[in-house]
Amino acid sequence: MDFHSYFSFSHMIIVSYHLCQLSAKYQTIITPAGAAFAIWGVIFVAQAFFVFYQMLKNIRHNQLVQEGVSYWYFVACIFQSAWTFAFGYEIIWLSSIFMFGILASLLMIVYRQNRLTWGDSRIKGFWLLKFPFSIHAGWICAAFAVNVNVSIVAAGQSSDTQISFAYASIVYAIMVAIASLFYLSLPEFTIPCVLAWASMWIVIELRAPSDLITATFTDDEITQVRTAFLVVCVLLCITTVACAIHRKFLKANKTDDRANYRVM
Repeated sequence: MDFHSYFSFSHMIIVSYHLCQLSAKYQTIITPAGAAFAIWGVIFVAQAFFVFYQMLKNIRHNQLVQEGVSYWYFVACIFQSAWTFAFGYEIIWLSSIFMFGILASLLMIVYRQNRLTWGDSRIKGFWLLKFPFSIHAGWICAAFAVNVNVSIVAAGQSSDTQISFAYASIVYAIMVAIASLFYLSLPEFTIPCVLAWASMWIVIELRAPSDLITATFTDDEITQVRTAFLVVCVLLCITTVACAIHRKFLKANKTDDRANYRVM
């Protein structure tokens, strides 16, 4: 490893450590347990595969890349970099704006890809060209809600206001999941799955909340929020699986209908 690579890696570790400290400082009642952030490993690996796969001569002109991703991933990276500085310097309200920019950019990719053909292989098209951005978008959907709640904490708002925003985040998560499953021309299953993942780790965190949370909220409030996110997690899982089965059933019926038509 050369000096530049070592310096870059060391800088990344320092920045990550500082961001973790700030997250603890501004912990909210909907901040998930630390293990939830392991999903970044999946996101980075998936997008690394995308970067190399889209370089192939027969892939670089794929619609999912040229028209789906387009320049929106570059825009997302710009917002991501800006968010790091804003959050690192504790300008929380500005970091929420930048987080929304990341989210909007990624959702634009998901929306545009959803309207395009897959190319030669649906499996490769999904896992290498679509999944990296769907899982990223799903996680940023959750992160944006947390960031907004962090801004409320940073502003010194009362516990009642923080509770209100926590429940508003639940409504927001449900609306995002509904839009992903029913609004798009093809159901988007990854995003609600990621929201269920985030909800699960919020529930786990609230089973043994930090001193900051127990000092801010009553036991009943913590229990109610934990139960609400548990219900959301279960509902998201059940709804997503049901939609997947329903879509599979419809697809099988259409295949049978086409087969019967050819026989006739």
